[in-house]
Amino acid sequence: MRLAVWTLAGQSRVVAGTAAARRTPVPFTITSAGLTLEVPVQFSVIALNVLYAVIGVVLMYAAYRAFDLLTPEVNFPSELQKGNVAVAIFVAAIFISIALIIGKALG
Repeated sequence: MRLAVWTLAGQSRVVAGTAAARRTPVPFTITSAGLTLEVPVQFSVIALNVLYAVIGVVLMYAAYRAFDLLTPEVNFPSELQKGNVAVAIFVAAIFISIALIIGKALG
């Protein structure tokens, strides 16, 4: 028995009855306005994205600590606790810059 389900690209894939059925990803069903689509979920892609997110956070923290060590005159945490808005904007700009660089490097 062969059963085909339409994917988002409009191509059918075999989900039962052949050896290819064992390689089919787990389907994720989207239902909206009476239309039902089954989208294959590839857990390897999700795991890879989570890994990239973890690597990005670690690299961002390491870059912030390196920048903190390169500027010993300014104590960023104490200035932020005092409510120094200029330092907060500067630290935010650092995080945004580092995030853009890491995002392009990992992407």
